[in-house]
Amino acid sequence: MFAKEKTDPRVRFHVGQGMILSICLIGISIVSGIIFAILGAVFGTRVFYVTYTPAWIIWVNWLLQLAVYGVYVFLAVTSILNINKNQDKPLPIIGGFAFYK
Repeated sequence: MFAKEKTDPRVRFHVGQGMILSICLIGISIVSGIIFAILGAVFGTRVFYVTYTPAWIIWVNWLLQLAVYGVYVFLAVTSILNINKNQDKPLPIIGGFAFYK
């Protein structure tokens, strides 16, 4: 017996959309983490081998992560509502990159 996502094109479409959304979230989180680690190392203050990150870097990182997760939740809820209405709309911007079709 086959799993439903292997036979139903609608399920495959929505699984692909969810996968690309999750991959984008992970990628953006990794890139922003690297950027803010570099900023912390460049602008940080070293006291006895401990680097203290300035507060403005922490705030910018927090606001960026809040925006990224806010967009993620918005897109996830939009997708759930589309599934509930039996609509197959791709996600804005990233929907065309889904590779599980």
